[in-house]
Amino acid sequence: MAKNYILSFLLLLFSATIFSQNILTQVDSIQINGASIWGGISYDGHRINITTMMGGEINLVKFDTALNQIGSNKPLTTSADYPSGTTITDHKQIFINNHIYITFSTSGDADLFLFEIDTNGNRVGQLDTVAWNSTSPTNDMVLTTDSTQLSILHFYPGYQSWAY
Repeated sequence: MAKNYILSFLLLLFSATIFSQNILTQVDSIQINGASIWGGISYDGHRINITTMMGGEINLVKFDTALNQIGSNKPLTTSADYPSGTTITDHKQIFINNHIYITFSTSGDADLFLFEIDTNGNRVGQLDTVAWNSTSPTNDMVLTTDSTQLSILHFYPGYQSWAY
């Protein structure tokens, strides 16, 4: 019993030490003028790719590793990409196989879309509808990969999540 007490005390002491230290240290920061909701940050091996909302549309903003902006922002969506009378409310992005995949939901949280761009921000293929007129909220989605396939999840109240 004394061994268990000592072991428990050491684990508690070790845990307290871990949680009292900073996990992350801010090294630098940037501000992107006119940007709101950052949907993701990825690195393509050369540039940092940030997707953010500007003027109601998703834009790609690129930076070098010294956090200097490269070129100007590139709009990736237009109002033709989603139902009339709605707006983009949330988005996520992920870099895989030299392409950036972006998913977004619209106001009303009933629609979810996916599209692909190259690292220059040019669309590859068409806009795909993941969920249309869903009764489960499509905002706060999760976009993930196992490095070969994409998975998109969105909340399903009372259960867990819808996975595509």
